[in-house]
Parts: sequence; C-alpha cells; structure tokens
Amino acid sequence: MSELPQHISYSSFSTWQECGWKYYLTKIEGHQEPHAVWFTGGTAVHKATEIYDLEGGDSESIWNRVWYDQVAEDEALHGDMQHWQFTKREDMSWWYGEGLWMLDRWIEFRKNWSVYEDFVEKQYEIEIEDTVVKMAIDRVMVDFEGNRVLLDIKTGYRDWETDRKSTRLNSSHRL
Repeated sequence: MSELPQHISYSSFSTWQECGWKYYLTKIEGHQEPHAVWFTGGTAVHKATEIYDLEGGDSESIWNRVWYDQVAEDEALHGDMQHWQFTKREDMSWWYGEGLWMLDRWIEFRKNWSVYEDFVEKQYEIEIEDTVVKMAIDRVMVDFEGNRVLLDIKTGYRDWETDRKSTRLNSSHRL
C-alpha cells in the first residue's frame, strides 16, 4: 500500500505527529507492530467501563470477566502473552491489578456524573476538505449543572501533566 489513505483516525494522526516514519511504516506500508501488553490492558479497561455504564454491576465481577476474555482474544490473535512487548513495570500482573483499580476509580468518578443519552463509545466520521477523519468519543457526560462534556478515557502509566499540556482538548479523565 503506497497511496495515502482516504480517511485518518485520531490515533493515526497522533502517530504521524509523534513520528512520521512510524506512521509511514505502519499505516502506509502496513508493517505490524509487535503486540504490547498495554493494548490488551487499555482495551480491557475501556470495555469494563463501558459494561459498567451500560449494565452496572460490581467492579470485581466485571473486571475478571472482561480481563480474562480480552487476554484470551488477544492470545488467539497475537500468540502467548509471555512474548508480548511491555515496558518498565507495566506487565500482565500490573495491568490486572491496576485495571481493576482504574475501573474502581471510574465507578467512583461516575457517582457525580451521568452519561448523556446513549453516548457510550460512539464512532463518527467528519469530512475535512478531501479527507475523512474517523473519531470515537468514549463518553458524552452531563455534569451537575447539566452541561455536556466530551470525555476521553486514558489508561496506563504516563506523565499525565505532560500529556495534558501537549493537547488543546483537555476533556480527558485519567484513570
């Protein structure tokens, strides 16, 4: 694949901003990156918060079901988890424990917020000139004054202050 894509996602755009060569290799040439633990962990946390918002339930039951299902799904696609890439302390045991903690924090955070209508993990496409931008909004929330707030859920162990300062859109909730 050597043609420019007809659409670009926010994550692809972020990759391009971070490293044009990485974008070229992965998005234009189609080279796959090795699977990393944080892909499994982040996906599991997102799915667990979604289940909580749509169905309710206790965090431990939700997390155990989602975590083990996600690991099994990713192992079927990417091989034994022992060969996945990880960084510093973010290995499988870290993600299991911290993922449950992140879900508990989400549940605590949600006590003061409500989800606006059915806006949970919504996908959108917006055309800008000759390019279609694909995006997903994790949640549209309603604050205590009735204002709608777009929310992007972030997971993992990163320098939140650096991330927050590097973007104009700061409506993110750090789990």
